[in-house]
Amino acid sequence: MVDQKRGYSQIGFTQKDMYNKIAHKRRSNPFESDSQAVFSYPESKAYSKTNFYYKFNADKNYMLANIFWKDSHSLFEYQCFRYVLFFDSTYKPNSYDKHLVLFVGASNHIVTYVFGAAILFDETFTSYKWALIAIMDSMGNKYPLCILTDKDETMRLAIDDVFPNCIHRICGWRVTKNASTHLYNPSKSSTFRSFIFKHLAEDEFDDCWQKMVKAEGLQKAID
Repeated sequence: MVDQKRGYSQIGFTQKDMYNKIAHKRRSNPFESDSQAVFSYPESKAYSKTNFYYKFNADKNYMLANIFWKDSHSLFEYQCFRYVLFFDSTYKPNSYDKHLVLFVGASNHIVTYVFGAAILFDETFTSYKWALIAIMDSMGNKYPLCILTDKDETMRLAIDDVFPNCIHRICGWRVTKNASTHLYNPSKSSTFRSFIFKHLAEDEFDDCWQKMVKAEGLQKAID
């Protein structure tokens, strides 16, 4: 166009004007609402991917409350490595005041897999229960053997309600963090941390635990 008009001065805008217009167009939201923009992605994936799954619900005002989704590969990965499920919620909500929850597992080669994710309205028993039911529904109601979480009491109540026969444990990071807080001794904290992450059979763990408690003088702290 510039060549045809023989210069930018003849077409009414400069090269910078053109780039600014393109950038503005890219930043503009083509959807009527943020909720519509959110749904456009899972809807397109569900249309093109057979095993893609998403679910949502609304609050009493018919506003989007919670949404869960998993990609097309998660079902196969979950079937292979579903024995231990890590259930984690972000520490702080995002600009929409909602919380991101991840369902994560790992293979025997310590490869991490994200089985599913949810954006929750709040961190209540009702929302956590909804998310747990959603991922079980997406995975054909194949339950894990063990669930790892942080020390959130509301999470524990939701897990006990949805998975009454599932083992619930606190994740190693939270356990070692609590130990560092209460032991008040870097050397003892380091010993405890290295012990927690050793690969031991149950009887080996019990034996090593007693030896560590005695060697580090931790009996009073345990009692």
